[in-house]
Amino acid sequence: MRPFTSVFVAAELKEKLESEVEKNAQLIETLKRDWESERELCLENLRKELSEKHRSELENLQSQFKKGLAEQKAELEKVSEAKSQAECALQDLETRHQAALRQLQEELQSQHCQSLEDLGLKHKEKEEEKQLEVGRAHSRLIIWFAGRFEKIWELGRFTVCC
Repeated sequence: MRPFTSVFVAAELKEKLESEVEKNAQLIETLKRDWESERELCLENLRKELSEKHRSELENLQSQFKKGLAEQKAELEKVSEAKSQAECALQDLETRHQAALRQLQEELQSQHCQSLEDLGLKHKEKEEEKQLEVGRAHSRLIIWFAGRFEKIWELGRFTVCC
């Protein structure tokens, strides 16, 4: 081999090597761009997928919240209605209680008045009986004294003085 040929072969090899290095560099750049593009595409797809999943979960949570809120409102309505009914029942019971108390007071007052009247009548009857008894006793005494005076008069023991 001649030195010129070897320089030529070396130059040719160098040129091939530089060409291969340039191709490899271009290939690396292309691969980097493709990888970056693929990475961006994957990231965008992942972002969309996560965004969709987040939106779906958020809608699900909002739906559950609305359902729970509706159930709580319905329960609150029931409790409110029950409270209102209990208040009405309590008011009715208080009204009936007050009426019963008034009626009981009136009955007690009436019984008290009747008892006083009965007691007054009994007292009057006893007083009349006592008056009758005193009147009878007085009449008996008068009769007895009259009888005694008659006996004394008849016996002549009675002297008139003065």
